[in-house]
Amino acid sequence: MSPWKACKLEHREDCVWQCQRCGRRVQTMRRPDGSVIQPRLDGLPPCGWRPLVVDSHSHLWVEQPPPIGETVFRRLFRCQHCLQEINLPADVSDDLARQQLTLQPPCPRPKPPGLLQKAVNYSQALLRWFAAGRPTRPPEEIQRILAICQACEFYRDGHCTVCGCRVTGDEQAWKNKIAMATETCPKGKWTESSTPLLQPLDL
Repeated sequence: MSPWKACKLEHREDCVWQCQRCGRRVQTMRRPDGSVIQPRLDGLPPCGWRPLVVDSHSHLWVEQPPPIGETVFRRLFRCQHCLQEINLPADVSDDLARQQLTLQPPCPRPKPPGLLQKAVNYSQALLRWFAAGRPTRPPEEIQRILAICQACEFYRDGHCTVCGCRVTGDEQAWKNKIAMATETCPKGKWTESSTPLLQPLDL
C-alpha cells in the first residue's frame, strides 16, 4: 500500500480548518490573548482515513491510524477495554477483518458501564455514605487502597472499569469512591473501612 498523506488543511472560518482533499474539518481554540491555535498535522489521522470499529464478545476493536509518510504493511486493531492488539495484513478487506476479530476469545475485562449505569452506581454510593454519617478513610488508607486499584487489571485512567467510579488519591470523598469508608471493591480486593473518620454534619 502506498504511504498515507497528511491532510491539506485550509482555513475556513474562525478556528475551523478543512482538508481540501478529504473534507475533514478540524476545530481549534483561541489562547487567552485572543490568538488562534493552529491545528497540528501530526495529531491527526492520515488524509481520508477512517477507522474500522468492531464490537464483539465484550471487545471493542478500534483500528489505529497508520503512520503518515510510511508504507503500511499491516492494519492494527486495539481493544479499548483490555488493550489487546491484533495485526492483520494491510490489504485485508473490512468484511474479512470483522470476521477475524469476531473469532477472538472473549475480552478478559468486562465492558465498562455506560453513562446511565455510572450515574446510578455513584448515586447509590453517595446515599450509603450520607446514611452512615459521611465517614471517610484516613489518608494513609486511601493511599494503600489506591495502590491496590492501580495494580488491578480493571483500573484505567483513574477509574474502576467494573463499577465506573472514580478511584484516586483525592481525600474529598464526594470526588473519590475509595475515600468513602462505606464503599468496597466490586471484586472484593478491599473492603469497608473499620476505622472511619466521621464528618461533622451540617446543621
